[in-house]
Amino acid sequence: MKKFIDFLYIALLAVMPFALASCSDDDENYDEGQSDYLEITLNGKTYKEYIPVFGYVFFEGSQTDSRGRLITLTFVSLDGFSDKYGFKILPGISHYTNKSQLLSASPGNYPHHGDFGNIMQGPLDCENFTLITDLEITNSGEYYELVNGTHNVKSIKDVGDGVQVEGSFTSTYKCESSNRQCEMKGKYRMTLNVLSSNNPLD
Repeated sequence: MKKFIDFLYIALLAVMPFALASCSDDDENYDEGQSDYLEITLNGKTYKEYIPVFGYVFFEGSQTDSRGRLITLTFVSLDGFSDKYGFKILPGISHYTNKSQLLSASPGNYPHHGDFGNIMQGPLDCENFTLITDLEITNSGEYYELVNGTHNVKSIKDVGDGVQVEGSFTSTYKCESSNRQCEMKGKYRMTLNVLSSNNPLD
């Protein structure tokens, strides 16, 4: 997972300027994402950061699920947790690229993994609404990998050009170097980028 995250950070840095440029023209008219947030409860303390439009990085239609449907990988990049609270979390979620397919999905329980697989060894494991998380304590440099987790999608809502999803998750992490474990709970509201189709059969 650590290699996956390292590669992902490089990818995020590479595409961030393009993400910022693509958002700048829409910022005045796009307000669906202004209430998006990520809330984390760690060691009995709760931390919350709002997700700006430029806090999303997505790889549109870059993967397919087990039935061949196009999947977009969306990641949330927030500096607030590491800058203010001393830990870093980079959640990602895979979801249908097609808007009508995403809106037809049902709330409920979905996978929560440590990663989507090894991107250097072939196709990733990306089913709709698969959540990935990991944890790094920035002060000590300790990296924690997910060993067990749950993910529940509570609502799926059409918000113009995007689809807003709300959900919650639980996580048990284990430190690679010390074997220490910790528990985390989280809630989120994310506005996911989707593509609309003019095909009436979609």
